[in-house]
Amino acid sequence: MSQLRHLLCAALLLAAASAHAQYVWIDDKGLRQYSDRPPPTTVPLNKILKSPRPLGQTTAPDVQGNPAVEVAAPGVLSPAKAPPTLADRESDFRKRQKEQQEAQQKQDQEAAIKKQACEAALRNRGTLQAGGRIKEYDAKGEPQYLSDEERAKRLAEANRAIAEHGCR
Repeated sequence: MSQLRHLLCAALLLAAASAHAQYVWIDDKGLRQYSDRPPPTTVPLNKILKSPRPLGQTTAPDVQGNPAVEVAAPGVLSPAKAPPTLADRESDFRKRQKEQQEAQQKQDQEAAIKKQACEAALRNRGTLQAGGRIKEYDAKGEPQYLSDEERAKRLAEANRAIAEHGCR
């Protein structure tokens, strides 16, 4: 009789343990709620304190009414998507390769422009430092010679351009 009583008590304790609240959440009034059923769908995920499933997962009957089909709650991303196929990985690789080639072409173009600007600035500085008179033509096609002040100003501009482009 004593063994039967102990067995009955153990069965009741097991049943009571499985019947305790499995969900805990804070309702809109700020009160902590305990239930063996999921909280209402109006409760935001950050207010759910305890759940037997990962947050955002609920069980719902499928189309034919079979219970316990896992579906994502509204507004929650699906838990995991299938790994990419070989074709997807190949496509991603080709896309990355094309982007790298375009970036390299852009970098090469910028380097060529910088090189041309450096060469022009260095030639200009060399001409201005040579010491001879510099003749330019105005809009009417008449020759004009640079004054010493204008030469110094243009030399400073050429040095600034050389420094700006990092020319050697």
